[in-house]
Amino acid sequence: MTRVVIHGMIENYQAPWYDQMRQAFLDTEDSNVIFVDWSKTNHFPYTQATANTQMVGAEVSLLISELIANHGADPQLIHLIGHSLGAHAAGYAESRIVPRVSRIMGLDPAGPYFEWTDPLVRLDPTDAQFVDVIHTDGQRHVQLGLGLL
Repeated sequence: MTRVVIHGMIENYQAPWYDQMRQAFLDTEDSNVIFVDWSKTNHFPYTQATANTQMVGAEVSLLISELIANHGADPQLIHLIGHSLGAHAAGYAESRIVPRVSRIMGLDPAGPYFEWTDPLVRLDPTDAQFVDVIHTDGQRHVQLGLGLL
């Protein structure tokens, strides 16, 4: 299994949860864990960070396509995981990968600037064979607490 993890806004690959996630995967299975660091382009203004998810997704799709085409990676054993804006970068990446990867997991996918947009540029239920989303940020005001999907 190859897992590609994409962080969200104002984060980087050194966030404590990254190491915890990596260790959990490696403790339970033989896998590759790739962290995507786009921390140089994920800051305010938010509108620019949301636009940059497409650039990040395009680069991730190039990496995965290279792994599949030239290094024997099985797309059925590739799992994209994205947090917040990273969830939409994962969705955009998948739209450019042939053949499709097996799974995308969105962790608290961001809502603002992704509602009512083309499914091509955001995480969408049709992006992979299995798309799951975990929302952990519920608040009293649904618009502010829960993201998209």
